[in-house]
Amino acid sequence: MKQISWGRTLLAAAVVEIGVVVVMLLLILLFSPRELGEGTAYIRDTAQWVNPLGSFLFCFIGGWWVAQKSTGSPLVSGMAVGAVNVVLDLSLAAALGSAFPALVFVSQGGRLIAATLGGLVVSARRGSLSQGN
Repeated sequence: MKQISWGRTLLAAAVVEIGVVVVMLLLILLFSPRELGEGTAYIRDTAQWVNPLGSFLFCFIGGWWVAQKSTGSPLVSGMAVGAVNVVLDLSLAAALGSAFPALVFVSQGGRLIAATLGGLVVSARRGSLSQGN
């Protein structure tokens, strides 16, 4: 837990959430059918795919970004971004009364894996994997 930049970690986790919402809104505004029934189905279907895929991408970038500036283990820093993002996302979903189907938990696992991979990339570039850092 030492040498994790918690400020950067919290910022990255929040930006991931905001980024995914912005991408979803842009897709909905640009491509959603104008008819109410079709538009509602499009929004549901878009969220079902964009949320997990966008979260994976943004978590990877967030984990990489935090790990870049890490003075400790980049791998642990990336993993921290994923863990904080998972807690943030599940907390927001619970507060909004959302259901938790199996896909939600797969998506959460993907977030953790992606952010950890971002830290892993930084570790590999620093050569710290072979040193045990």
